[in-house]
Formats: sequence, structure tokens, C-alpha cells
Amino acid sequence: MRVLYFAYGLNLEEYTMTNCKPSAQIYCFGVLRGFKLSLRNKKFSIEPATFHDYTEGLIYSIEESDLDDPVSPSKRSKMDVMTDDGRWVQAYVYYVEGDNVEAPNQEDLERILKKYGDYGFNKSHIENAL
Repeated sequence: MRVLYFAYGLNLEEYTMTNCKPSAQIYCFGVLRGFKLSLRNKKFSIEPATFHDYTEGLIYSIEESDLDDPVSPSKRSKMDVMTDDGRWVQAYVYYVEGDNVEAPNQEDLERILKKYGDYGFNKSHIENAL
């Protein structure tokens, strides 16, 4: 069965996603409202914020069997995500909780910034998380 997966950070790179999850296909652009990018364990994650905050990303269609069980301190939840045509869909979202805040390495940061530029996403969200 296919499910939806909301991706941000390095998972905006289609080849990164398809290497880890072979069934992944881009479904559409999406926005997760009420969450903002944050840094946890050298990775971009999301954290609850105000309704005016949001995280931009890609929604992938993926075989449910390709979903990984989260490894601590990661968590996975199904959340409402708005598609680029204004519909609301339920998608799986992975995130990290905790207080270990460290910036990603320079190469990962440059890759993420490139994808944000390619898709026209708001780069200030990355700068704010840093």
C-alpha cells in the first residue's frame, strides 16, 4: 500500500530519497503549518511553533514497507500537510526531539541550501534554525 511522506532537509534530494526508499516518487510540494525547522543532532528537524510558522518540503508517495522504524531519538508521526494546490493530506513525518543542538557539516548545509533555492523555498527558515 502506498502512503505519503513529508520530506525536508537532505530528503529534498530525490536521489537521496530513492537510494534509501526505492519506491519513493515525488507527489507534490507541501507545507507543514505550525512547525519550524530546528537543528537536532547535526540534522535539520522540525519542532512545534506558532500557527504562522511553517516548514516547506516535498511530499513523496512511497510504499509503506519502505518506511523505516524511527531510531532513537527520532520519532515518526502522521500529520496534516497542505499540498501546493491547497488540499490537506495525511503524511508521515520524521523528526528528532532533544536538546542536542549542533549544526550540520558544511557539505550537507550547502546541499540543503541548493535544494531550497531550486524549489524556491524560503531560505530564511534555514538561517533561523542555524
